[in-house]
Amino acid sequence: MEEDDFILVPKALQGDDDAFSLLFQRYHSFLYKYLLKLTLDEDLCSELCQEAMMKCYLNLSSYKNEAKFSTWMISIASRLYMDYLRKQQREKSSLYRTSFSGKLNTKEWNGARCFPILMNSIRAFEFLSCFDIITDIHTRRLPIC
Repeated sequence: MEEDDFILVPKALQGDDDAFSLLFQRYHSFLYKYLLKLTLDEDLCSELCQEAMMKCYLNLSSYKNEAKFSTWMISIASRLYMDYLRKQQREKSSLYRTSFSGKLNTKEWNGARCFPILMNSIRAFEFLSCFDIITDIHTRRLPIC
């Protein structure tokens, strides 16, 4: 007979590696499928799944039997994915900001030169949305040609 999660978790907390191994085997494919639907990237999914399982193991003492163990694991995995997305956005934003680094002045943004500069910026940072570039122009209060 299969042991319930509310029995396996206390055993795992007491150092029973077999209990956590059972939990891991029970929920690994579920967690993997969930993350694969979020990320659409097998490598990233595997990495996040491994990290989520590690966090579950290290933070097992914070689990309370108020919700299912699978729900708790999914919340950890979701937070990890959100952290990943935030980190990616920060890196893109930082890369974009350092590329201009205040070297452009308003004299460069005039007449025929304005459009090519903007287009080159967009091509150079095609992973950024045009909205991010336009927002940056607006916050720097550069004249729009």
